[in-house]
Amino acid sequence: MTRKLAAEFAGTAFLLATVVGSGIMGERLAAGNVAIALMAATALFRWLVPSLPRAADDVVLPHRGGA
Repeated sequence: MTRKLAAEFAGTAFLLATVVGSGIMGERLAAGNVAIALMAATALFRWLVPSLPRAADDVVLPHRGGA
């Protein structure tokens, strides 16, 4: 149990550091341009966390029915 908890903590800390760090880097590179900041932050995050789906087609969403 302790080992699993430590692994969860380490993974969460790495993910948090990645998200915060990519936001800071994007803001510094963008010089006030919000669109460029978001693009830079997203690019760094995708590079650091490659296991996430690369496209919307990779994400499985539930079918809501209807027309």
